[in-house]
Amino acid sequence: MKGKAHDELHKWLLPYIDLVKELSEAKDETEAEKQFQNIQTSFTTFNKYFQ
Repeated sequence: MKGKAHDELHKWLLPYIDLVKELSEAKDETEAEKQFQNIQTSFTTFNKYFQ
């Protein structure tokens, strides 16, 4: 992947990496569930722009 599509992917990917890190560092189930929901929302955004 090159060009604008590559740049746009990174706009999604870098925050996604942070979300996964936060999930892995969750202190309890409630915090983990919140982070998991954020990841699901992130994938909804991803699927809106990428096939």
